[in-house]
Amino acid sequence: MGPHKAVSSSPATSTGFGRIDVNGHAALDGTLDVTLENEFIPTVGKEFAFLDFTPDEPSSSFASFLNQTFDNGLEKWALTYNNGGGDVFLTAEANTASPTSEPASLLLMGTGLLGLVLFARRKPGSESRLLIFDFRF
Repeated sequence: MGPHKAVSSSPATSTGFGRIDVNGHAALDGTLDVTLENEFIPTVGKEFAFLDFTPDEPSSSFASFLNQTFDNGLEKWALTYNNGGGDVFLTAEANTASPTSEPASLLLMGTGLLGLVLFARRKPGSESRLLIFDFRF
């Protein structure tokens, strides 16, 4: 943040969250690592302004963001920089990027293995058959 900057912070409490106040420009260029304590899961749409600086001061952004997803991947943080208002805040959002669910992966793998077993157990000289499975999720 450079020399001659006044920085104060308020720690997270059981009823609140930590906040950093910077008097002047906030040169961020670092890693933001969000930690949820005491099994706290924010509701979707909840906003947390965690960094305040002098409004309209040119500000940089964090170089990386750790722990961006939470609640077992169901929610994620959206990071917003508001230079005009002089704050940076996190918003809890639903995580719409869902990987292939575990039951679907197991079903796909199981049918592939079943096909291999049936193919390996066919009798020599018997007519060849091709089975095609097409699963769409």
